[in-house]
Amino acid sequence: MNRTIIMVQLWDKVKTLLSENLTVAQVSRILGVDRKTVRRYRDMSQEQISALVDREVKRRLCKLEPYRDFVVNLLREKPMLSSPQVHDRLLEHYPSFPDVSPRTVYSFVQRIRTEEDIPVAHESLREFGRVEQMPYGKQAQVDFGEMFLENTHGSRTKVYFMLMVLRRSCYKFAWFQSCPFTAESAVYAHHLAFRYFCGVPEEVVYDQDVKFLVNENYGKYHLTAALEAYVREVGYKPVFMMARDPQSKGLAEAYVRYVKHNFLSGRTYVNDEVLNDEFLGWLERTGNQNRHSVYRFVPSAEFAIEKDYLADYKASVKGPAMYARSYVVKQDNTISYKGNTYSVPLGTYQHKGSRVLIVMNEAEQQIEIYSEDPCKLIACHDVVTDRKGAVVTKPEHRRREPSKTMLKAESELRQLLTQYGDEHCTNRYLERVYNAGPRYYRKAVMGILHELRKIADCPMMIENVIQSAQELPILNPNELAEFIEEWSMGENPSPGSNIILPGGLTAQDVTPAKRSISDYGKFFEDNDLPF
Repeated sequence: MNRTIIMVQLWDKVKTLLSENLTVAQVSRILGVDRKTVRRYRDMSQEQISALVDREVKRRLCKLEPYRDFVVNLLREKPMLSSPQVHDRLLEHYPSFPDVSPRTVYSFVQRIRTEEDIPVAHESLREFGRVEQMPYGKQAQVDFGEMFLENTHGSRTKVYFMLMVLRRSCYKFAWFQSCPFTAESAVYAHHLAFRYFCGVPEEVVYDQDVKFLVNENYGKYHLTAALEAYVREVGYKPVFMMARDPQSKGLAEAYVRYVKHNFLSGRTYVNDEVLNDEFLGWLERTGNQNRHSVYRFVPSAEFAIEKDYLADYKASVKGPAMYARSYVVKQDNTISYKGNTYSVPLGTYQHKGSRVLIVMNEAEQQIEIYSEDPCKLIACHDVVTDRKGAVVTKPEHRRREPSKTMLKAESELRQLLTQYGDEHCTNRYLERVYNAGPRYYRKAVMGILHELRKIADCPMMIENVIQSAQELPILNPNELAEFIEEWSMGENPSPGSNIILPGGLTAQDVTPAKRSISDYGKFFEDNDLPF
């Protein structure tokens, strides 16, 4: 810990303990310091300790004075840099930079900013403007939220909710369930919201959520089948915000936080039905009754006007036949469901007791598998109903995500190979390396790159080696190393010299025998030919 900080903390502790009528000896025993030290700090005033700290800071900062010009020029050129970034630049340009704490560098940078008048330049922020009040019945906004609640068994249950709020009156509704939303359950939540509002607005604003949108298609949206059928029946216009732009529907975002902190926080989960009943009661008492802090109206009173502007709602939607349960993930990254085994992606099993959440979609006869925290769809399987003991897998679940080191090495090797050839040859060569041993592809790529780096200073040699490697069956680092060694010795290896033959055979065993030309002459002398 910084010596200055220790000094201030010790002075503060001494003053506090002595104020409790403890003796110097008692304070000395409690703090584990000498009694002379206790007396020195006892007799030191606030001004004296501040002066001592200032002297200590200046003593430390004087170590950095030789680097002042560098820091001044750096901050003038790039005033947005933080103190840790300045510290890193100093270490980068000065290998002998003294070993000082980040706090010392921070104080040094702040002093330079003050003395040289170099304020921190922030990156340009997005400008916002207040949106004008929407006409009555024009728009509603939709958003999702989730939160862990303590349940009656003493453990925790994650609840998911979809919130819809009318833009003009701020009149809101939400539907809660203990399983993740699917396209069908989200449509059912729409149905309940429009029934609660007793009508439908002209448009509903959404995020680009997979429960609603298959493809943005540059504004010509491809909706999910469930939402598309519902929109066609009800007749409102779905509007999707740009990706990663939550501010565009800030009202719904704000009310999601409002529901979490004002309704869900501290509540005990019993079941979905009880939670939804409690929420309706909260809306009637608080959620739609409290005066809005910005618009200064009561949402329920404003809704009494807006509801006359909403279109009639006559749709009938049946609640989705689905349920969710938590299942244990086996060590081989599979789960057992109704007597059959279904695969999940590698890495889902983290430790003993790892679990996933399964949602049964009766309409599609599929199970959707979600990770618990964060909730994310990781797999989807058609349900096997005609037999037991079936093992249902997907090839992509057996593939491991390549590491960053592997991706970087492959990218560098691809760039090097393409430099001395075309992209088609590079792709074909890497495919041959993979097919030669998929399990060893990572080691092969990194080994081949290592061997090529050794001759990177010889452009002519590396060009010849790469071109030959793409033509010959040189598919692992050992073969490449032997090829480079023979080439560097001037032996100019021929195609096939590096081929590894099966069964312990050598090149001599498979080389055809050669006859002398005299043997053929003798053959012609001993045989009378008709021509």
